[in-house]
Amino acid sequence: MVTDSEIPIDEIIVSLDDLVEQVKKEVDIAVSFLVTSGDYRLFVAERLYLLGTVVIEPLHELYQSSDDKDLQFTIALLLVRLNDLTYVDVVIEALNTSHQNDICLIANFLAKANVRQASTSLINKLHFTESLDHIYCLILAIKSLDGEIPQDAKSEVFTRVKNVISHSTVDDFDMISKSLQIVDSLGYTLDESITAKLLTTESYRDMLRTFGYDIE
Repeated sequence: MVTDSEIPIDEIIVSLDDLVEQVKKEVDIAVSFLVTSGDYRLFVAERLYLLGTVVIEPLHELYQSSDDKDLQFTIALLLVRLNDLTYVDVVIEALNTSHQNDICLIANFLAKANVRQASTSLINKLHFTESLDHIYCLILAIKSLDGEIPQDAKSEVFTRVKNVISHSTVDDFDMISKSLQIVDSLGYTLDESITAKLLTTESYRDMLRTFGYDIE
């Protein structure tokens, strides 16, 4: 029986070279799936992320060879997640143009990659975002990047959220709970005229206590 120590080094090197070439071919095939996956590109990108930095070079090659803006955005977003900021401006710009359904994804990836130059665009987006989920994602990303939300933006969001709570019924649990999270993330508190109707429901009472309200 031949042990590892008895295998000639030149055979080991040849075997490793062959393996590297095989892996590169498989990775190229995997990356190419982004071209044909259409609406499912982000699902493909998620799997490519699991392959690690080995996908970076073929991603760059695909980006440069394509004029498909949606494909380029997906590649740029995936590269940001892999801490390659070559096309980070494409991702930041997407906040203000297309991909409105991907705001939380974009904000989260920019924050995790510590892209501090994105703070201004994230703050600006607060002024034009209606979705409570998106507003909360933007606030968390800005805070993660140590960005300072201007007082006018805070007040504008706070006013919108107060109106949401005022016009909601106690049955709108998801909407109200998200609103309370946003208010807390802004460092604000709701006055009694707004919290009064929430006190009739124990789950809201518990939530208000969690956020520091003095509930008997």
